[in-house]
Amino acid sequence: MNKPISELVGTQIADIICDEPSKNWLFKFDSGSEFRIESLWRISNDKEVLLTDTDHEQKFGLPAPVNAMVEAKQLLGGKITKALLTPVGDVHLTFSNGNCLEILIWSAGYESWTLNAGKILIVAQGGGTITQFGE
Repeated sequence: MNKPISELVGTQIADIICDEPSKNWLFKFDSGSEFRIESLWRISNDKEVLLTDTDHEQKFGLPAPVNAMVEAKQLLGGKITKALLTPVGDVHLTFSNGNCLEILIWSAGYESWTLNAGKILIVAQGGGTITQFGE
């Protein structure tokens, strides 16, 4: 099950899109793989949380609202050097600049994310159960 996740090593982010009405996120990789995220995600380094999905469009006293699509792409520059699927279904992708994208299971009942990796579809179901369809 970890193989499609580990195959993200060496790839990089091509695009990040937020579907504004649903607040679902799409992280596209240069390999053609895509994460659809319907849960919480955050970007951190070894010292602090740098950005989260809930920061999108917040002002935080700044002149303009945070555009998490743009900021996430900047923070996740470089290639993925490590990809981990935890036992509870969280995903940790570490990038060459040291930042980490963490995709978190947020519900015991709802799906949190899907990974479309060519002929393989992985679904993180409620509670962290991971199901793979295809090869």
